[in-house]
Amino acid sequence: MNETLDVEDVKRLKVTSTTVGFLVGLAVVVGSVVWSAAGLANRIDTLENRVEALGADVAVIEGNTGTDSSILSALDDIREGVAANDKAISDMSAARLRDLDRYVPTWTFDVYADTQDQMVRDIEALTTAVEALIED
Repeated sequence: MNETLDVEDVKRLKVTSTTVGFLVGLAVVVGSVVWSAAGLANRIDTLENRVEALGADVAVIEGNTGTDSSILSALDDIREGVAANDKAISDMSAARLRDLDRYVPTWTFDVYADTQDQMVRDIEALTTAVEALIED
């Protein structure tokens, strides 16, 4: 098997059309796969650049609006303060209404009850607004 090939031996080497067809087909398949992979890599690179740009935009928006953890913490404190004041006002109003019922004319009692109802609605609206801010 260690025979040397002469130039004439190579000329006698015949390649069938099936073999040539197979090699051309294989080259086309490999080229298609490489072309698709290059296109996909380009799309991934473009997507990565867009994500980085979006991250930079979000950082700028957060910097401009102040939506960091300290602001959210402050909003939580406000919500808790409103809830605590709501209970204190309700307790105070209930005690005051008991006193007013005994010592004040009816028309004054009605005005105070209406004022208290308005205060309760205002506190509920404020609580809702603060909760909406926290959820956003």
